[in-house]
Parts: sequence; C-alpha cells; structure tokens
Amino acid sequence: MLRKIVAPVAASRSLTRSLTRSAPHRASLLSFTKQEATMALYQHIEELRAELNACIDRREKAQITAELRAAEAELAAREAALDRELAAAG
Repeated sequence: MLRKIVAPVAASRSLTRSLTRSAPHRASLLSFTKQEATMALYQHIEELRAELNACIDRREKAQITAELRAAEAELAAREAALDRELAAAG
C-alpha cells in the first residue's frame, strides 16, 4: 500500500483550517494588522514630536515639522476610514 508523503507544515495547516468560518476569521486578522499599523504610525508621530522639541537647527526643525504634518494627515485619513467602516458595519 502506498501512502502519500505530506510535509509536516502542510499537514498541520490542513488540520487547523476552519471549514465553517474562513472569511470572517481573515477579516479579523486584517483588522488587527490595520490596528497595528495605526499604532505604529501614532508612535512615529510621538517620536517626531519629541525630536522636534529637542531640535535646535532651523532647517532640521522645518524638515521634522513637514514629516510630522504628513504623518498626522495619514493618521487622520486612517481614522476617517475606520469611522466609515464602523458606520457601514453598524
């Protein structure tokens, strides 16, 4: 009798795959990834603010200010998108 040879990783994936909830589970992982990205952006903004407070060079200060404004605009866009998603879901 011949047996099919399966790699251990492939075998374990097939055992853990849900047959009843594939899409909702993936959606929650996607949301978690968005949340992590937003948190990283917020941390970056805080670091830029701290760097701006310690900066003494005028040119460097202008560069940091521009980067800070761009990061704040990105955060505002992400929060607006999240608000739209929540309004559509509820």
